[in-house]
Amino acid sequence: MQVSKLTTYVINLKKDIEKKKKMQVKLADFSFKYTFFDAVYGNDFDYRFFKGYNDYLRKLFLGRSLFKSELGSYESHKKIWQMMIDKKIKIALILEDDIIFEKKFEAIVLKILDLNFDWELIRFLNTNKLKNFSTRPLVNIIDNVYVSRTPKMIAGGHAYLLTINGAKKLIDLSKNHYHHFDLVMCESWKNNLDSLVCYPGKVYQDPILGVDQTNHPRFIKPKKNFFTIYTFSRLIFKFYESFSKWSHFLSKFYLDYKLKKSLKNKF
Repeated sequence: MQVSKLTTYVINLKKDIEKKKKMQVKLADFSFKYTFFDAVYGNDFDYRFFKGYNDYLRKLFLGRSLFKSELGSYESHKKIWQMMIDKKIKIALILEDDIIFEKKFEAIVLKILDLNFDWELIRFLNTNKLKNFSTRPLVNIIDNVYVSRTPKMIAGGHAYLLTINGAKKLIDLSKNHYHHFDLVMCESWKNNLDSLVCYPGKVYQDPILGVDQTNHPRFIKPKKNFFTIYTFSRLIFKFYESFSKWSHFLSKFYLDYKLKKSLKNKF
């Protein structure tokens, strides 16, 4: 597939006119034919609007509700997933409007589109969490940029490629969720979503426009009180999540080994 023929969506709130203008300038360097997608403004709705979100489990396992902005973000991405299914869009590139590209990004996307194996979701990430033994590289795309599998629950949904099968599985995972959408993308053990990462992703969240992870409420962990049920429910949840993600990661070892062997001379 040519990059120019790839369906590309850029998620943008109607009120964020400056972000839209900046993205138009950034995307002018690429061949992508993109469409701006009107994001859902979460603050306009109450929790009942967000079907599939389980606030009880969220507070039981993670200590706080999702913010309305997080739910609005989830709903925005979910609408695109459903649109892919309804319109039978085979592959889409989905971008948020607060990102910065490196020039090699388009070449990497093109290489991925030419891969001769079935994948469902590939997120473009830049995090040191992917630099350890637990990440399993599958193929070197270009200049030590790898498509890999990882058991880690890593946040990041600002840029990703998605197939229609991946969209169907993400919609399925959204029927009873308590994570932000980018962590739901990591829950492969629930329905065998083939969730991969591209690292380094060559696309970054703009430190000026994006979320500051050092002080944003999303990344501040709730304080634990030993005498509350959350202390024990959180412990049980972490054990379940860790066991599930590692079991799924290990179960893919042989298939990934065969895949790497078949691809070793491709790039």
